[in-house]
Amino acid sequence: DEVFQNETRFPGGEWKPAAEPYTDVNGEKAQSPEDFECPPGWTWEDQWSFDSDRAVDERGWEYGVTIPPDDKPKSWVAAE
Repeated sequence: DEVFQNETRFPGGEWKPAAEPYTDVNGEKAQSPEDFECPPGWTWEDQWSFDSDRAVDERGWEYGVTIPPDDKPKSWVAAE
């Protein structure tokens, strides 16, 4: 499973949890990693970790202008 932890801030402000603090790859609301339960008969192999193969900083954060899904016209959203 992939879970994205989201934070937000205004320029010069402090980082705080976003309205949807955890989302899936499609930007839909998701559970926090601690709330995920294994299916019956399964066990966790390891702790959750961040994907360092993405464009992230040393702590695993990826930065953008908006958090999808957003209601702004797509021409306003930064793109790589």
